[in-house]
Amino acid sequence: MPRKHRLLWTLGTLLLLLPLLLMLAAERFVEPVLRQRLEALVVQGSDSLYRFQLDRLEASLFGGSATLSGFRVEIDSSRYRLLREQKRLPAVTMRISMSQGRLRGVQVLSLLFGQRVDVEELFTRDARIEVWQQSPPPPGGPVVPLWRALRPTIKSISLNTLRLDGIRFRYRYADSIDMQVKFDTCAALIQGIRIDSVSAADPRRIAFAASVQLHFYDLKFRAPDSSFKLKAKVIDYNSDGQLLTIRDFKLQPTLKEKEAFYEAASLQREMTVIEFARLDLKRFRLEEFFNRRAIVADSLVVDTPRIRIYTDKTLPPTLEGKTGRYPGQLLLSAKTQIDIRHLLLRQAQLTYTEKAEKTGAEGTLDLDRLDLLAGNVTNLPERIKADRFCRLQAGGRILGAPIRAQFRFDLHSPDGLFWLDGSIGALAGGRLQALAEPLANIRLKALQLQQLRFSLQGDEYTARGSVWMRYRNLELVLLKRDAETGLLETKKFLTKLINRYTLLQNNPAPGAPEMMARNIEKSRLMTQSFFGLIWKVIFSGMQTIMTNTGEPVV
Repeated sequence: MPRKHRLLWTLGTLLLLLPLLLMLAAERFVEPVLRQRLEALVVQGSDSLYRFQLDRLEASLFGGSATLSGFRVEIDSSRYRLLREQKRLPAVTMRISMSQGRLRGVQVLSLLFGQRVDVEELFTRDARIEVWQQSPPPPGGPVVPLWRALRPTIKSISLNTLRLDGIRFRYRYADSIDMQVKFDTCAALIQGIRIDSVSAADPRRIAFAASVQLHFYDLKFRAPDSSFKLKAKVIDYNSDGQLLTIRDFKLQPTLKEKEAFYEAASLQREMTVIEFARLDLKRFRLEEFFNRRAIVADSLVVDTPRIRIYTDKTLPPTLEGKTGRYPGQLLLSAKTQIDIRHLLLRQAQLTYTEKAEKTGAEGTLDLDRLDLLAGNVTNLPERIKADRFCRLQAGGRILGAPIRAQFRFDLHSPDGLFWLDGSIGALAGGRLQALAEPLANIRLKALQLQQLRFSLQGDEYTARGSVWMRYRNLELVLLKRDAETGLLETKKFLTKLINRYTLLQNNPAPGAPEMMARNIEKSRLMTQSFFGLIWKVIFSGMQTIMTNTGEPVV
């Protein structure tokens, strides 16, 4: 055989053997190195917080792919306790169980010789992920950055695309381990993951990722004591637009029937149901939530929320103190840092039904077509220093009449200092009758409310203010319930006496100045709610005017 032919034959043989040699190299070198890099990422990168297990790893140099089977990441409980005592836990800890995943586009040369992990895509389905949100570490604390903890074993990690499909996901706060949120399925597309010093310093990245799209389906949550549960059909987040959307949300008591709820409660607890079609949290910074447990957004918009509240006043009161629960105080005492520039509720509906203590009858107060806009909703000291007031304005209809209200909450005040200015338009007496008779044993025989205005200032202990009320043809009937028959009867003598000698039937009366209630002041019972105190002052002002003990409008 000529020398030239022998050379060609040798080269051809080597070319035929090359794939086999590459496969042997993958089996001999790539798989152990890749396994070593994965273990370094999980164990070394977490300061030994996690334990790592991988049942099987199959690598192929043709296309640079690898298949992972039985991949699990578990928390080392003893290491967890030590890092928690040293306040070195990361902001987020997790547990991962993945039956199978596939790596595509593995850069073999950089993996073998450059101590760099460069992968085009990781795809998995049917995995389980549990995430614990830790209390934020102290500023400048001793937590070692992930990129630094990996060295010198790994210089950098790059994953262009992470696809998760059909994942079961659970999320909970570590300091309230019974409070957990779970999703039946979720999907995610996470792109541009880079773990190095440059990416760690980039504030635009979310956990080293340049872009995150999350889709959660069928949220389910139940309180540890089973007092209430909530659900949502879909939760979406897109980091490119920084938009978080929640659709078809409902929060309700676990015991949905009134009889069962109050049999279990045995006290005057509010039975509340909250629903809304859609919520949009715009310009929401997810990285702030994971790193500092902070909710930072430009606006929060809720469409068509419906709130239904029922209270049975025939039961014993709870005697539960409600101090520190004004809106401004709740904002300042929240464990989560909050900074929302604007909050908007559109076309809200609020229905409050009370079963009266004396009559046993039910009265319902309806507010609908309610638009509520709040600004400077924050508990961040630097934001409060720049603007100390949270402002809220609302407009809608109450019992069919137009209502307007403006609140100011002083976020510098630990006592919950607030101001309120509001008005209610023309209201027919028939609409008030639905409340007056079951709740106060009063029948409004005639009343035409033309306008009610009020201006209040208060804090955690008292509220004071002035009330203006224009009306015509006030006449009422005092009622009592017969103990034997249960029927309502008229207190004839007292009714006649009050209508003739006590009530101001028209305000302003013909030829007389308009009367108002000035400097009405009421102390707050510690079991009384924020809106309960406001109504106490307004109703006291209305009584002052209707009983002709007010002052002339100047």
